[in-house]
Amino acid sequence: MQTVPPPRLYLYFDAIIRHGSIRSAAVTLHIASSALNRRLLDLERDVGTTLFDRCSSGVRLTAAGEIFAAHVRRTLSDAKRAADQIEGIMGRTGGHVAIGSAESAAIDVLPSLMIAFQQEYPGTRFTVGVGTPRELLDDLLDDGFNPHGRFLYFAPSEVEPIRVDA
Repeated sequence: MQTVPPPRLYLYFDAIIRHGSIRSAAVTLHIASSALNRRLLDLERDVGTTLFDRCSSGVRLTAAGEIFAAHVRRTLSDAKRAADQIEGIMGRTGGHVAIGSAESAAIDVLPSLMIAFQQEYPGTRFTVGVGTPRELLDDLLDDGFNPHGRFLYFAPSEVEPIRVDA
């Protein structure tokens, strides 16, 4: 499946947020931490302010960083949405469904519901955001799910039909 690539710098910025550390983000991104730090410094120079406070335990977003992070999240979400729409008009996918759920429902209830949905709409992909009601509401108000480690990803091959005899 082809995707619409988001700006690489935005992926880097988002990884730094998710990991809370330039070094950890660099490991995940498979690039040198010095190269990632240079890209971040260039971005901060272009924006005109620091986006992260650096401390011994990692990095934290500044107020300006929070504003820029919201923009990055919207842009990444828009790129994913565009890719899904393109796939849809080309007939290669059944679409994408994002669900916010408590952990217990994500484990006990959602798999069977997703199976039933996929039987009706083959090729559908799911993203399940797991968190407390407050976290999920905050994410929704932030223009979508916040990808800070609350996602479970289900590919159609990972959701297997379960037969229940009455």
